[in-house]
Amino acid sequence: MHIRKAHKQLLENYYCLHYPRYNLLTKQPLRYKDSEGYFSKDFEDESEMYKWLHSADPRHRKRWMLETLEQRIKSKSLKFAPSHVELSTIKDIPNGLAYRHFFKSYSKACDLLSISPLFEGIEDIGPLGKDGNPLILIDTREQQPLPFKKSKKQKLAFGDYSLGGNDYTYTYVERKSAADFKSTMTQGFDRFKAEVKRCSDMDSYLYVVVEDSIRGIEEGNDTCAHPISLPFVFKRMRDLHHAFPRRIQFVFTGNRKNSVKIIPLLLQYGERLWSVDVQLILEIKKAL
Repeated sequence: MHIRKAHKQLLENYYCLHYPRYNLLTKQPLRYKDSEGYFSKDFEDESEMYKWLHSADPRHRKRWMLETLEQRIKSKSLKFAPSHVELSTIKDIPNGLAYRHFFKSYSKACDLLSISPLFEGIEDIGPLGKDGNPLILIDTREQQPLPFKKSKKQKLAFGDYSLGGNDYTYTYVERKSAADFKSTMTQGFDRFKAEVKRCSDMDSYLYVVVEDSIRGIEEGNDTCAHPISLPFVFKRMRDLHHAFPRRIQFVFTGNRKNSVKIIPLLLQYGERLWSVDVQLILEIKKAL
């Protein structure tokens, strides 16, 4: 209001005139949308950022990537660097695959900033497969159970899937369709957060396996009859990661068929994967 009354200017004109910022790729002035975004972004969109990363001077590129990641960590007061899934939902910062490409690993980039990643991007966890077909316990409230080779209905304390008996690993999986995921992160958020807390309090671990990709959810939301604010949905997902660090992890499998393959592995590996960036590993190994 001050700028409009005292300076007789629209906010976007004032900032672009007195605080000009330029696109690193095109060298053209950046468009003003809001003050926070104007001062934090260096490109008009995500595609421009990745084009610049592959054409920029290596030293400038690495410096920019580290500064951008560090700014994100400091601005959100994070104790751990964001995971690959989190970075994939933020349009003005490269994802874990990009850091792996230019720094050899995301963990090495984090080391340069003296911070640990929320999940390690290690790749020496062995093959993504184990012998045998474990008996999967399926919660009695699961409405659309996945077709595992061996399964049994049983009421679970939380989640939709787990292992029992000697195979129990204190690991649980909550299955979500794209619609379920969006609903849980909005009107069902408080109930779900309480469930995650119960899981954490019992020294257990919860994977949230979403039967779609992040891009698929974005495209579906753009074309559906009643779109919702995906930035809000993804923010809540990120908040849960850091409210319960290394006790919950979101994995986007793309479809139900992939979920059937991946869920038994998550349950069998158990604690061995709790601090591993599963989404990053799956994409590196092209398992999705």
